[in-house]
Amino acid sequence: MLERALVSVILPTFNNEAHLREAIRSVLTQTYRARELIVVDDGSTDGTRAYVESLDNPEIRLIVSEHTGNPGRARNLALAAAQGHYIAFLDSDDWWESDKLAAQGAALTRRPECRWCYTGLRGVTDDGREIELFDRRGFVPHDGWILERLAAGGAAVTTSTVMVERALVERVGGFDERLVLAEDLDLWMRLAAQSPVAVVPRILVTRRVHGGSYSASRLAATARRAAAAGRAVRGRTYHARRGAATRPCVTYVVGGSAQNDAAAAPQPPPRTNTSLAAQSLTVCGCS
Repeated sequence: MLERALVSVILPTFNNEAHLREAIRSVLTQTYRARELIVVDDGSTDGTRAYVESLDNPEIRLIVSEHTGNPGRARNLALAAAQGHYIAFLDSDDWWESDKLAAQGAALTRRPECRWCYTGLRGVTDDGREIELFDRRGFVPHDGWILERLAAGGAAVTTSTVMVERALVERVGGFDERLVLAEDLDLWMRLAAQSPVAVVPRILVTRRVHGGSYSASRLAATARRAAAAGRAVRGRTYHARRGAATRPCVTYVVGGSAQNDAAAAPQPPPRTNTSLAAQSLTVCGCS
């Protein structure tokens, strides 16, 4: 990691003042000090705006927008305002351990070929009970070139665990605001197509899961969400560089046939019931 490189933390929120407090606190208590926090208020009607303004902290910038309910748009607003060399994402329901940014910075320093990084995470209910987010194997870290693992659902990359070079996010175009579901998975796949990823195999993020009791049906619910995410990105094309710039690009099409037109933009995902699956990998001529 560049010496004391600025990290821009992007935190979108909507009517979540109570939980936002803990999320912001977890940023301000990070041991890594070179940071800025950009809070995007997506038209909240509770006390969110007043609370953030009351902090009167020069480290925090507040962007207030009309309510859209589009998390990709909210994060893109913050990306446009970010000044950091790195971007770290945090959802307002979640919080970090105090050395999260420092640990990711160290991982990126050890792996200079990697331009992004993620960590392990755990889940808790509103009343503090820890819950399983994964199957019986728990969190399984995967690093390097993980595009295929992401497509197969084998790499557990979630928004609040990711830190990435801002230049790389800008290169791949940020979040696709056309997607109302799986906009995060789509971005991770585009990042994974351009760079290997480093992983910190420690639980450095806590995700708060709402909704009262969280029974044995949690794995079925997770599977349903994964299937829905798969349908959202089905038919999209990802051009994977796979190593040195001199190596040919690999065209990766999710759930469809390969295309060799490197300039073609991904089309909006069709509404089908087909699960996420990569059907083809071909070499193309894009630079």
